[in-house]
Amino acid sequence: ILTDAYASVDALQKDIESIERTPDGVICDYRLPDGRTAHDVVQLILQQFDSVPFLTVSAERLDAADFRCLDIVAVCAKPINAEDLIKALAELMARGAAKRSLLGGIQPGKAG
Repeated sequence: ILTDAYASVDALQKDIESIERTPDGVICDYRLPDGRTAHDVVQLILQQFDSVPFLTVSAERLDAADFRCLDIVAVCAKPINAEDLIKALAELMARGAAKRSLLGGIQPGKAG
């Protein structure tokens, strides 16, 4: 498993062009430092990559419809136990794989 962790949206923004492959998925808390949210992460990811499955966790009441800009999304409420997290990730990855299959394979990063 390859992972990249970022402490803030700004840190991701500084590094995003150096990410060499389209992420298989993104897991992100909803509320982030400096008044940012998962929506900011979605925006950055979609500027660089096509169709990335996205899981957000939040203590706030959210719905996948809050992320209309991303059609492969799951929202989990905190606290979340490990079994529910694994199930949500498995379902999200399956939907992402199905979409990539419809698109003709794994989508490379967008040219910058």
